[in-house]
Amino acid sequence: MNLVILTSFYSIIIYIILRVLKFGIPNDYLWTKIIFPYPIPTNYWFVTSYIVMLLSMPMLNIVIRNINQRKHLYILLFLTVFIVVIPDLYSYFPGKMDIWIGQFGATDATYFIYLYFIASYFRLYSSKLTRKWEYWLILVVIGNILLFISYSLPLFISDATHNYLNYSQLMIGQNSTVITMVAVSIFMLFVNINIGKVRCINYISASMFGVYLLHENSFLRPIIWNYINNNRFTTFTSMIINGLKYNFLIFIICILIDIVFRRILFEKKINKLSLKLGNYLDKKLLGK
Repeated sequence: MNLVILTSFYSIIIYIILRVLKFGIPNDYLWTKIIFPYPIPTNYWFVTSYIVMLLSMPMLNIVIRNINQRKHLYILLFLTVFIVVIPDLYSYFPGKMDIWIGQFGATDATYFIYLYFIASYFRLYSSKLTRKWEYWLILVVIGNILLFISYSLPLFISDATHNYLNYSQLMIGQNSTVITMVAVSIFMLFVNINIGKVRCINYISASMFGVYLLHENSFLRPIIWNYINNNRFTTFTSMIINGLKYNFLIFIICILIDIVFRRILFEKKINKLSLKLGNYLDKKLLGK
């Protein structure tokens, strides 16, 4: 419930501020778009998909508890083919008539469910190899090298065609095979490495969701990136330096906004509202 309230909080506040300033809100953005299909001004794909996964977890857990390792592997293979491999192939070889990757179940929500099955598999059937953080670090390094080459190679090829440039970007797609490998490897790396309790990291990590809600807001995002204007950076060096600089600035500014605006000014009210709504829904829906 806290997730829903926090998402609604930022979405509504940002909308009101920009509407008052008459800046960044399209003129044709009518109240019907705010109310339907659910009453918040903007959507966040990550939040929506995560909520679908959370609501699916009781059913997913029933399945996971009633299958053995072999069946679990079969489900992972099935989901990998239809959620990762086929969309990847379709991206590289488009043009087949009357086909859409959604026909195979490849959506953001099903991708989250797929990741849930992966995490549950490693939790239940981990081996000596999968418990070694060095193994996952190697995969992270390999994956990031592939991503770096894919993204930067066109910058060194003066006669690169438009299609080549498009293909080079496909590897960094959200559901791509390499991105999936890197995401799972990073997750498993930090699961298996013990850095102890670092107060600074714990404090900052509490604002990571706020950072996402701020810089990925559908109204704020174009304002931010239009101001930065990536087209100014035409060389490899300028792209890397300015990319790191602006990412760091956005990260710090969003953390400060979240700490001051949410955690200092509104945290108690948000938590109180979340608790009340959670208890109400538990009572009405679950009879608790």
